Amino acid sequence: MQEVFLVVPENQFWELDRVFLNDGGSYSIKVSNSNFKQTTLNFGDTLTVPYYIAEMKLLDNQDMVQYQFYFKLIED
Repeated sequence: MQEVFLVVPENQFWELDRVFLNDGGSYSIKVSNSNFKQTTLNFGDTLTVPYYIAEMKLLDNQDMVQYQFYFKLIED
């Protein structure tokens, strides 16, 4: 699997609010933010998406896992 990551755009600061996993079905599974090394991100920081987390076992189709990220924009 190829490494997947997000980079915070210039002049922005993000806080990871919540994350869900989905296999394309009708429900999503909430993932603990503790799966991510960094939850507050400054411009230029990189958030790497984990290759595997335990919650994936709860999905019917583990071949197509989609993450849904929700961030809060931190105002200066």
